[in-house]
Amino acid sequence: MVDLFEAMRKLESVEEVSFLYPNPDAKLYSLMFFICPQMKGDGFKLNEHRTGLTAIYGEEFSKSAVERIGRVRAFMSEVKKMELDVEFRIRVILASADPLILFPFPTPRPKDDFKVEGMDLRSNYGAVNSSLDKFVEFCHSKPWKGKGVPQKIVEEEKDRLRTFMPRGTPRNVSDDFLDRTLAGFALDGYIIKTGFFGENPIILGVETRGVSILQNCSFPREDKLPVILLK
Repeated sequence: MVDLFEAMRKLESVEEVSFLYPNPDAKLYSLMFFICPQMKGDGFKLNEHRTGLTAIYGEEFSKSAVERIGRVRAFMSEVKKMELDVEFRIRVILASADPLILFPFPTPRPKDDFKVEGMDLRSNYGAVNSSLDKFVEFCHSKPWKGKGVPQKIVEEEKDRLRTFMPRGTPRNVSDDFLDRTLAGFALDGYIIKTGFFGENPIILGVETRGVSILQNCSFPREDKLPVILLK
């Protein structure tokens, strides 16, 4: 049986591997990563009532999406050279449900009928829409404040998210957006855990280490999703 933990951590494109435990029954793994739809103009802005943020979405991939896809291709190029006796399926998850959870007022659903050569792209809109009760639960329970979640990393992630907000964003709007976003990350992990996007899921970390920690924040250590953080 191949030791995936050791095999993955030796790759040049890999920064860190966590929670990837031996699974003798697994012959297929679903490697998944998130990309975001493009936002028009300067990105997030205050809504007209100054009660929250909003955005208008374009019809192309964002620059970060293109960069993430490139990093995953580089990673898979290395994986294929290893000739492992397991199969990997790439799932590109388009975060087209962001307007459902990040903003207090609805905005039009972003375009999500994109294609990525050699990869299976799926929108998370339906999965999030059917799990809004879980999103509300996370907004109130705030699992990112739980024991075992490194608060220094959480605060660093909040600081990073604040850089996307327009200058002069009121404190209440900022706090609301941060709670919504962190609950959204926790919801990502919950939906992945259900197997909605594929069996034996592994998160490919193409964002910060903090994002994958937040995606796992609602689970006890023994149930956390495996993560391969890419450089």
